[in-house]
Amino acid sequence: MRIDFVITELDVGGAESALAHIAVGLAERGDDVRVFSLAPPPARKGIVERLMNASIPIEFGNATSAFHFPATLRHLRSWLRRGKADVVQSFLFHANVLTSIAGIGRSHVAGVRVADPSRWRSLVERWALRSCPSIVCVSNAVAEFVRHRLVGSVDRVRVIHNGVDADRFAGASPAPWTDVGLPADAIVTLFVGRLHQQKGLDCLEEQADSIAPSGSDRWLVLVGDGPLKSHWQSLSDQKPNRNVRWLPWMEDISGVMAACRVLVLPSRYEGMPNVVLEAMAAGRPVVCSDVEGSQELVGNDARQRFSVGDSVEMNQKLDEFLSDASLAAKTGRANQALVSEKFSIDAMVERYHELYESLGCQNATKSVS
Repeated sequence: MRIDFVITELDVGGAESALAHIAVGLAERGDDVRVFSLAPPPARKGIVERLMNASIPIEFGNATSAFHFPATLRHLRSWLRRGKADVVQSFLFHANVLTSIAGIGRSHVAGVRVADPSRWRSLVERWALRSCPSIVCVSNAVAEFVRHRLVGSVDRVRVIHNGVDADRFAGASPAPWTDVGLPADAIVTLFVGRLHQQKGLDCLEEQADSIAPSGSDRWLVLVGDGPLKSHWQSLSDQKPNRNVRWLPWMEDISGVMAACRVLVLPSRYEGMPNVVLEAMAAGRPVVCSDVEGSQELVGNDARQRFSVGDSVEMNQKLDEFLSDASLAAKTGRANQALVSEKFSIDAMVERYHELYESLGCQNATKSVS
């Protein structure tokens, strides 16, 4: 099959990593795969290099703002017409919208990966998704959001969960905390992700001194970049007596995952957070807000969930794992087993392959008739 992927950008992130896993997996099965990024080539080359190493052609639309969208749309439309793909899969809001405007009709599969509550986005995406034969969501909660807010039906909505390289995280060696100026025996609460308001970082700031009291063996470590980077960097640099550290984005976070006691993710909304999957694959407990996707990952384990925006409850849940190493280890083992059983990359790729084959056959039948 010929399969085209369209995504907003190819910087390192959950959606971008999933696209790379799917595209490479399909190419290894013998499908003809191409990728189009609306944005220019990213500074962080990990995703791009992975695709290129699999001999997957990539084209960039070079859009850096909405003012560039008309030119990028023309570029995208020309690229799609040259390929004549059986299926075109778009990922993320801007890619969904521009791919719809490009007018490819029945071959377009949209990918919705977060339950973004923004009203104007919902209005635009509802229009963009009106003719898509299939809409892939990363969790059941996102699928419910799409059904109620975007399409009003169940027939076109599919759920395909993210997959994670469980073996890589399970086999990672713990990174020594001394490399970043922490004590060797530091008990670390770890946040990894985009430093953005969506991630609920105000909850961490409110409870930082309780999570990681100054002079104790407990530390709060944040890894990532984003709009709030300078704020957290200043908290880390200007108050060295606090047990809070900001670290820049890392190409491979498996080592710090393996070294932490617990991962925290206090997001306001999500889809299916890869970082939670990765922490679970590393055999670590998580404490995450009760948002889309996270609910399905940790299930009914109340120790690993807290109400959105409730920083006090978050701190209480974290303290259970920080105070009890055996509980943390037991929960981590259960998390690891669950990920290995249900959230493999192979299973994710197979489900996308089955979907694309069914749609490709439908489109071929319709063109013949």
